[in-house]
Formats: sequence, structure tokens, C-alpha cells
Amino acid sequence: MPTATADQLRAYFQAYLHTMDEISSYLSAENRDRVIPSFLRNPRRLRAYVSSRGGVAVEYMQPSDRWRPEVIPTDVDIEVAALNRRPARADTFPLLRILGERIVVAHLSLESDGPFFEMSPGGDVRFVDVAFKWSGGREQKIVGCLHVFADSDGERWSEVRARRDAVEHFNGFLDHALAPSDLIRVRALLRLPTDMPGKGVVQRLEEVILEYRELLGRTTLSEEEVQQFLVANQVLLDPVAQRILPKHPLGEDHVTDFVIQHGDSEYVLVELENPSLPLFTRKGDASKHLRHATRQVGDWIVWVRENLDYAKKHSLDSIYEPEGVVIIGRRQLIQSLPNGQAWLKRENSTLQNIKIRTYDDLLDDAQHLVDRLRAVTRPGS
Repeated sequence: MPTATADQLRAYFQAYLHTMDEISSYLSAENRDRVIPSFLRNPRRLRAYVSSRGGVAVEYMQPSDRWRPEVIPTDVDIEVAALNRRPARADTFPLLRILGERIVVAHLSLESDGPFFEMSPGGDVRFVDVAFKWSGGREQKIVGCLHVFADSDGERWSEVRARRDAVEHFNGFLDHALAPSDLIRVRALLRLPTDMPGKGVVQRLEEVILEYRELLGRTTLSEEEVQQFLVANQVLLDPVAQRILPKHPLGEDHVTDFVIQHGDSEYVLVELENPSLPLFTRKGDASKHLRHATRQVGDWIVWVRENLDYAKKHSLDSIYEPEGVVIIGRRQLIQSLPNGQAWLKRENSTLQNIKIRTYDDLLDDAQHLVDRLRAVTRPGS
């Protein structure tokens, strides 16, 4: 099979990059940065070595104003060309054997006087942030991203294959964008079947957000109604919480609205106040409602410090130094004040281990979660 020509490779890269941009266009800018690897987010110079002995190696170089593929034909082994090293001795063995497609080797330092890798037909490997060292470590090449393919025949480097590769690579990026444990927790907090696909999770979360907006839009709303809604829809409090305990008592004198557990010893004590209550006076002082809430959460934190053994024996395993959150009011109440945002920032900076949030902050968190889940849910799946 004839070796791919420079024109074929340039056409391949153009089709690949165009397809990658096209199929990722539905992502927000933030999610694009999370999903798409850094070497593919912005235009760069590309240096592609194509060996008559078989193999193509594509190195992603420095950023550029546009994608600039440079194709370099060579008669030496593809590893020798890509790493700019002398050929290894014939009696040495490869350090790595690449036996499949879309293999990733990342964040390593590889040292060998023999070949660094050997590839099976049809295989490819992407080296990301890898240092290659040889000759006792005195000579080396450090690559940000080097993508090596076993095949250099022209059929492999068609525009049709470029589009297929882009789709397969993009799907792989999606699969790694959100930790599986996060999705498991979201399903649990939404009380959904453990095997429900991502699209179903997104749909249910969007329904919860709509119901929450309608709740907050009511002219009369009690704190107890908000509490019950959040008990039924705990994902709004913290989408990746390990555990959420409503109305958890601290001894005989205190009852939290919620306790949120993140890790083994990471706990957050939550106090709810009515969404209609103001956070500040017109003069910029904390309202009596806010002062009462932060003082109450502060008392809870002190109680835990002084009663650690008791707290650990009553469902708060491994708790040590909890944090506190007060959820009160709406963002529009803050924005209606001349310096409301600055006052909130000041108040949060002066409190010890306590954070003030509005009910709109929970809405923002839920919407960001939807965006994240969409980023890892293939359209149409």
C-alpha cells in the first residue's frame, strides 16, 4: 500500500480538526475547556513525520494563529524521526508494546537505550507530558503531546477516516470529563435508577430546577416549605454530596436544618432562613435575621468541637472541624442595594468557617451541574 502523501495528511488534519470543532460546538466555553484536551482547544503548529518504513507521528507544537500542519517524509523508523534520536541497537527490546487503539500514556518519564515503543498494526498511542530519556538520561526529548500511529498507508489517512477518528476521540474525551462517582451520587440524590443513562439524569434535573424556580417565585413561602422541597430534592443542596442528613440533632439543644458530608471528615452544617428575608439593612449592616443565623451556625460549630465523641457516635463519623452555611434571601434583594454585593463579600470574608449563600446560588449550582452533565452526554443518547 502506498505511503500517505503530504497532501493526504494535510487534508486529513483539516477534516479532523473541522469535525472536532463541529461536534463540540454545543459545549459552553467552560465545558469545552473541561472536555477537550489543551492541545486541541486552540490552533497550533503540527509537525507530522511519515515514515516509509511505516508509521506517522504527529507532534502538537507551540500555539499559532491557525492550525499549521507541517509534513516531513522520512526513511528512518518513526520513533527515531519523532524523538530525533539515533536508532537503537538491534539486540534491544522495546520498553512499551502498544497493542490497541487510542492508548494514552501520560505524565511519565521513560528511560531506555532501546526502542521506547513497538506498535501492533492499526494501533495508535498518544503521549501527553512525557519525557523520553536515553543514553543514561543525558539525552532527552520532552513532549506535550505526541500522537503516534502504526500505519502510514494512504487509505488510513483519508478524510472519511479523519471524521471517524474525530468522533471516536471526542466520545472518549466525553467519557473522562465527569468522574463516574459524581454521576453515581447525582443519581442517588435524585433517587433515580442506578443504570439510568446521562440523558435521563439531565432531564430529571431540569425538571427539578423548573419546580424550584416555581417554588421561589411564589408570593408567600414558608421556611418549612423550602425545607421539605430540599429534603425531597437534595441534589440542589450539594450535587456531589456523599450524604445529606435533614434535621440532624446536635445533642439536646441544637437541630440543624441539614448536615452535608463530603469526605470521611468533611462536614457542612446548614441553616435555612426564609427566601424573602433581607440580608442587609439600607446602611449595609447585617440584618437581624442574618446575624441570628450566623450566630446559630457558629454555636453549632463550637458544640461539635466540644462534643466530638458524642457527635461521632451519633451518625457524624470522623467529623472533626465542620464548616457552616447560611442560606437566606434572594439575589435580587442584594442587587437592589447600592453596594449589596460588596457587603456580602465583606460579610463572607469576616466570618470564620461560615459562608452565606442565597437561594439563587443553589439554582446556579444546579444549572452548572446540568451543563456539566450535558458535556458528558452525547447528543441523542
